[in-house]
Parts: sequence; structure tokens; C-alpha cells
Amino acid sequence: MANWKVGIDQRNQTRNQHFVSQVEQRLNALNPNARPENQRIYEFEIVDRDRHEVRSPNKNGRPVNGTLSMLDLFSFDVDDSGTRANFERAFSIHEARIKPLTGRLLQAHAERTAAIGQEIFDLFIAKMLNFVRNPYSVAKVLNTFGMMAQHHPTEPAIYRAYERVLQGRRPQQARLCQKLNITDEQYGAWLRVLFMLLTPMAESVSPMLEQVLRNQFLDQGHALLVHVHTFSSARCLLSDRGITSPIPQDTHLVFDFNLSAHSFIRYAFVNYEAVLGRALPDGVAQGLRLGPKQLQVSYSHDDLPALDLFHRRVIEQSSEKVFCSGPSPYGVTLID
Repeated sequence: MANWKVGIDQRNQTRNQHFVSQVEQRLNALNPNARPENQRIYEFEIVDRDRHEVRSPNKNGRPVNGTLSMLDLFSFDVDDSGTRANFERAFSIHEARIKPLTGRLLQAHAERTAAIGQEIFDLFIAKMLNFVRNPYSVAKVLNTFGMMAQHHPTEPAIYRAYERVLQGRRPQQARLCQKLNITDEQYGAWLRVLFMLLTPMAESVSPMLEQVLRNQFLDQGHALLVHVHTFSSARCLLSDRGITSPIPQDTHLVFDFNLSAHSFIRYAFVNYEAVLGRALPDGVAQGLRLGPKQLQVSYSHDDLPALDLFHRRVIEQSSEKVFCSGPSPYGVTLID
């Protein structure tokens, strides 16, 4: 867990800003042993969601350093010198965890040892970051966290930084709003939500995003089931949204995430009362409240029907494109 300090320095000169981290793309690189600046990933345009048809516009893949990114996407104050205020450092705190956490989880799978609950949680935060910062999900993010845009920090130094979100120079705004088909008001609200979710507001207090997700993890009204799928040779798609769901979210919350070129992970928050079809008996509900939260982690290897479903949902729910470490993803129809 991070040792959070008040605020995060937002000033840097990073203009090319990724909304699905480079580290996740590198875990799906077609040439993973190449130098980072030379790593590439296969890109596929979605042709028909229902038929799960895709087209590869570039047979040689795309450079990771320029993929799943937009110029100044998260910049909320750009000055004439090229310095901008954005969320790159806040993102990097979570992104730095992804590779080691993924490695330890896959090692636990290979050795049939127990995964550690904190590592499962930290990885979930890093993966959910792709939802809140995804430009193709702005409306959904505002529907989920929109109330955060109505609040502001009370600590004076943090509020001064927040004022830059309110009043900062954003020359990219018109271009991005047109590209993403969102309004100026939605873009501004999204940046405010990101600030409120990602900025530590007090010493040793985690950001609001982590607090919200921890509450979800510890909610005793849900069983928490985590399943890791690995594959010997079949390759897993990466969504341009970074997140998909295999089932409707009206009763249970289930999230799928690409882990690496040959693995994905599912987090399922299963509602006890929905499963039973009635309210929990008082004694059971009280026992759940008083007892420790139960986390069940399971593994499977080469479950190709599960991969087929995963790929169907990735293609159905991605915005425009999907990505992969290989030129022929399993169960996907390639169109010339």
C-alpha cells in the first residue's frame, strides 16, 4: 500500500497521455523482449460486434508508446513553456504496481499457492483506473461518480491546485470534445471527478477512489470471487476501454480484465440476497457483518470456452479497437 502524502505534484511536460497504461500494453507486446521504445502491439478495428469480426489495419502492429493515448487528454492547465498540470504522476503510482502484482499472481497460479488479499485489491484499483480515466467512458464515469464534481477540497493548498482544474488553460478541449462527442461541461466535470478521486486530501489518507473500491471489497452483502484464467498458447485480447463485463450489471458486479498476453482475471461481487431470492436471515446477516470478509481465489488453465466468452464481450463492449500480442486472436474472425 502507498504511504500517501497530501496532494500529488501535477506539473510535468508529458503531452502524450495513455488511458490504458503502457505497462499493460507491454504485457501484451508482440515483441516483449525488445527494448521498451521498440515494443509493439497488434491493433484490430472492430468491424461487426455481433459476428465478432475485426480487421487489422497494420500487419506489423503499432508502437506501444503511441497506442491507447491522446495528446493532453488529462491536462487541465497548460502554460506557454510546455509545462502542464495533469494526472500523470497520480496514475503512475498505481501503474507501477501492475507488473509486479501480475507477476506474483501468475506465480501463485503456477505454484498453486494462495494469493494475498492485499495484492488482489491493489491490482483491482490499478485496473479500475482504466475505467475512470477512459475517454470513451466519460458519460458512464459521470453517471457513477458525478457527485464528486460537485465537491471541492477544503485544505487550502489542495484547493489552490483544484482551482487550476476550474480555471486552467486547456487549448486541447475543443479538439477532444469533438473527437469524443462530449460537451465542454462533461469534459470539465470529468477532470474534476478525476482530481477528487485521485488526490490524497490528508496525510496518510488514501485517495477517494481507493476508499470507494475498498468499501466495495469489504461489503458483507456480497461474496467476492476472483478467478484467474491462463492459457498455454491462446492469446487474450486487450480492450480499448481496459475493462469488460461478462454479464449484465443489474444484480451482480462482475469485471473482467486482461492480465497479460496469455491470461485474464475476473472479479465477481455476488449479491447474497439475489442468489437466495430473498433477504438474508437475521442471524446470517449478523454473522457476515461480524466475521472477516471472505475472498475466494480460483484458477483454471486452458479453459477455451471461457476465453471465447471473454473475447466476445471484449469485442462487444470496446469502443473502437481491441489489441493483442498475436495476429490471430482465439475465436475472433479476421476480415481482410
